[in-house]
Amino acid sequence: MSDKTKKILGVIFLTALIWAWAYLSLERQIPLWGTIELSPAAGPEFLVTFGDGASTSFPVKLTFKGPPAKVSEIERQYRAAIMDPLHDKLVYYYMPQEFGHTTTQTYTLDVMEFIRQSPAYREMGLTLEASEPMRLEVNVEVLTPRLLDVTCIDESGAPLPAAELQPGQVEMYVRPEYAGPAYVRLSGQQIAAARHSPIHQRPFVDFEPPGLRRTAAQEVRISLPATEQLNEYPFQPQSIGFIFSRNSTIPGRYRIDIENESDLRTIHFRATEAAFEAYRRRRHHLLIEVREEDAALEEIPPREVIFNFPPEFVRNGHIEATSSRTAVIRLVPITAAAPDG
Repeated sequence: MSDKTKKILGVIFLTALIWAWAYLSLERQIPLWGTIELSPAAGPEFLVTFGDGASTSFPVKLTFKGPPAKVSEIERQYRAAIMDPLHDKLVYYYMPQEFGHTTTQTYTLDVMEFIRQSPAYREMGLTLEASEPMRLEVNVEVLTPRLLDVTCIDESGAPLPAAELQPGQVEMYVRPEYAGPAYVRLSGQQIAAARHSPIHQRPFVDFEPPGLRRTAAQEVRISLPATEQLNEYPFQPQSIGFIFSRNSTIPGRYRIDIENESDLRTIHFRATEAAFEAYRRRRHHLLIEVREEDAALEEIPPREVIFNFPPEFVRNGHIEATSSRTAVIRLVPITAAAPDG
């Protein structure tokens, strides 16, 4: 090879290096939070949880790289998804069958490999550089179909024996050892509605740990007998309580602020005089459910407030809400006090 040819090849090689460096220098990195969830197409026979087995979705921190224009577009879409609950979010769906995870056991998922195989990733047009965590434990349970009796209960869990249910049984997928019923839980407003005309609800079964709920595909028709004439009362709740799961860590980590507390200063309901007096003596007049997964949300969706009516009067149809209320809550981290000295 002549010296001239060598020089030409050297110039070409250096030019290619310069262009490659220039291209790479234009790329941007962006960290984004996404979630891994069970695919809706997986089938009702699969109960899947992630990590410690307490959650049906798992947050992952992903670092992507790509051209500035593409990164800016993805960043805009990501921010829009945070602000708009109807906007598509960064979700990667796990299908047990695709990985051969079709028996009851715990599997290990390579997060980066899983994300790279996802259609959502291919549509992004970016390169995945890193993930936290790198691996994720996936707990798969294969459930058994059973024909379950349906039990109607109120918000406190007390049965409503006067409820007429059609049909009285539904088929659901449950753990092999499960021997209980499927439940239909009615709020005070729903109980009032069912006394006037039938309503429809889908029964559910809750599994341990708390928060794992399966809902039947079939609806049941619910009707309740009419009751005596009730008086309407405006009422100013004196105390609002919170409902946590049995092993919740929220109370020790967060203070709960109700951002629209002014909307809850007056409520209206109908009741007999005895029911009104019993409700007035309750420790908490209103209850708000706070879920463990709320701590991972950027913004907690408005949550329906539970009227803490005395259950015996609810069952008898002697008290019912005339309108619903929602609460907007925010979890504020509790900062540990610095030690003296």
